[in-house]
Amino acid sequence: MAELLLEQPYFNANTAFFEALSQCHQLQRLCLVSRHGTFQPTAVAAFMQSCADVIMCHMFMGGTLVACKTLQKSLLDSFSISRPALSVVIYPLLHEDLAHVIRGMPLCHLDEITLFKSRVTEEPMKQ
Repeated sequence: MAELLLEQPYFNANTAFFEALSQCHQLQRLCLVSRHGTFQPTAVAAFMQSCADVIMCHMFMGGTLVACKTLQKSLLDSFSISRPALSVVIYPLLHEDLAHVIRGMPLCHLDEITLFKSRVTEEPMKQ
């Protein structure tokens, strides 16, 4: 099983990133964690279309709650039938309800890849 956990503040998950990632044909699990990061919904959808083995797409980045939920619903509506085990969670990293969302995630993914133990998700120390 190939998986990618990328934690990088201010990461821009744009078309070029997802096109390059689409070359990883064995990728099954993707988790992006980026404080104040951005994403392009059409690029994410195209990536999911081209990588049929992806069963987990978790993105915790910037963006509005509406944009995140819209993309999450779109991906689930498009790919759940062909991928019954699909787990898609797209949510603003700094949103106050993130802990509630995490409690609803499949434990296998949470324990193995989406750990939130990195310093990327922490605010910088005050001098």
